[in-house]
Amino acid sequence: MTATSAPKKRLPPRWFIHFAWRVHRAITRVTGGRRGLWLARPGRWGTLTLTTTGRETGRARAAILGY
Repeated sequence: MTATSAPKKRLPPRWFIHFAWRVHRAITRVTGGRRGLWLARPGRWGTLTLTTTGRETGRARAAILGY
């Protein structure tokens, strides 16, 4: 048997990924969560915004998670 290697997937530059997540967060914030992130579909992952409250400061912090 011969080992077949899958073609390497190339990621965009790191600055572009950070910029895209900032845009997603801004769109989600402005639209009240109705736009900006995608829902899971069969064979595809989705995202959600997790909001936590800081223990010391009491400030809300949001993070986008993939599931």
